[in-house]
Amino acid sequence: MSTTTAVAPPPPFSAPAAEQICRVLGDALTGSQIPNLIWPLKAPESPLDQQNTMWKRLFNAVATAQNRQQDGRPLLRLISEVMRPVRFGSPAEFEECRRLLNERLLLSGFEVADDGKPHRAHAATTLSEAQRRADDVRAELFGEMFTRTCSASAAPS
Repeated sequence: MSTTTAVAPPPPFSAPAAEQICRVLGDALTGSQIPNLIWPLKAPESPLDQQNTMWKRLFNAVATAQNRQQDGRPLLRLISEVMRPVRFGSPAEFEECRRLLNERLLLSGFEVADDGKPHRAHAATTLSEAQRRADDVRAELFGEMFTRTCSASAAPS
């Protein structure tokens, strides 16, 4: 007999955390992508909302959905959609967006993995700790890429 343990949904993200995360996400998108990304959150936009900046449109949709659900799943879902690696023109663009998100998410006990999906992580307690940990992930990735490149170029022809 197997027992499954339900994982409680994350609490709602604070307004300042959601705002900072939505600012990063907004910079990774075009305005025409936003309606398709916020539609699953069931937070319809008014014509006035559509005149807002991209990050404000994302933030308003997340805030509406979080308030309705009373948990943080709407923001995590939005991050998962925006951070699909296929949306980015290069690995470097993806990693820079991921680093910026992780600097903010780590303060709330989450981080974006290299597949673009957010997951729980040990929460950073200071901005400098969050930045260091986000930079460590980036350095680790680029160290692996450098090692592979060097290994490939050192191989005999």
